[in-house]
Amino acid sequence: MLFVDLDNFKVINDSLGHDAGDRVLVEAGRRLSRISRSGDTVAASRDEFVLLCRALQDDDDVHFIASRAVRAVARGSCTGQRPHRHRSIGVAVTSDPAAAPGVLLQQADIAMYEAKTAGRTASVSLAQTPARAATNYDFVADICRAIDNRAFFVPLADN
Repeated sequence: MLFVDLDNFKVINDSLGHDAGDRVLVEAGRRLSRISRSGDTVAASRDEFVLLCRALQDDDDVHFIASRAVRAVARGSCTGQRPHRHRSIGVAVTSDPAAAPGVLLQQADIAMYEAKTAGRTASVSLAQTPARAATNYDFVADICRAIDNRAFFVPLADN
C-alpha cells in the first residue's frame, strides 16, 4: 500500500483558489490511476491518495511501483500558473493475505509522515513495525508528561 500526500496543498487553495486546487487533485488521481496495474485500487481523500497494490512478488516490485508513483506526482500538477511538486509517500508491505486493511493503511500513513518529517520533497519510507510506532507514541507521551510536570528547564542565555 502506498500513501501519497500532496504537501502544503492548502497553499494552492489559498493562493490560486479551490478550482485550481481541484484541478491539481484530479490530475494527481489520473496520474496515479495511469501507473496502477489491473487489480490495483486508487482511492482519494482530500489531498491524500492511497494506491493498494496486489500481487507484488518481491522488493523489486515494491520499489518499481513506488518509483512510478514518485515520478507520476513529481512531474507537477498543472494549475495554469505553476506546478505543485511537493509530495510525501509512505509504503507499507505485508505478505499476509489476511492482514487487516486498516492496519496496513495506518502503517502506510505513519511511513508517509516519517517521509514528510525527513524534509524532502519526494520521499519513500517503508512502514515502521507496530512495536516501533508504539515506542514512538510512548516517547511523545513521556515528553508531554514531562512538560506538564515542568520537568524540562531551558537555561536562559546570559546577554
